[in-house]
Parts: sequence; C-alpha cells; structure tokens
Amino acid sequence: MLLVFPGVAHAAVGDFTYANRDGHLIIFRNPEGCYDTSASGEMWNETNSSAKVYALPNCEGEILLVLGPGKRADIPGFRSVHF
Repeated sequence: MLLVFPGVAHAAVGDFTYANRDGHLIIFRNPEGCYDTSASGEMWNETNSSAKVYALPNCEGEILLVLGPGKRADIPGFRSVHF
C-alpha cells in the first residue's frame, strides 16, 4: 500500500552552489525550503529539483528565474532561492 500526501515538501538531492559578493563559493547540500543569499550572480543547480531564484530576501518578490536541475546561470543580485 502506498500513501501519498499532497503538499509534503522533500529536500532536493544534490548541491546548489553560488558565488557570494566576495567571490567565495557557498554550497547548500540537499536544500529544502527558502535560503537567503548574498549572491554575485553565478549559480549552479546540481540538484534533482528546480530552484526558484528571487529578487528579494525570504523568497519574496519577483521570481527572476526557475533554474532546472543540472543548469547554471548568472543573475546579478539575486537575494534568495527556494527548493
């Protein structure tokens, strides 16, 4: 018997990496939910889930990009990301 519960969140499997304003790489391992960033723009989504990239902190405001699994992008000044 398989039970499925709609709306239950699961962590993405893999790493989401971005370069912060100082040029250091920040890695979220198996991310789940919303993460605030201090991003320079470069990002790599090496998870099995799409990442929604937001213009404002707390995953609010305009969605700048939906970055699919295995993709990379350069979006200057994004402030948060959600999985």
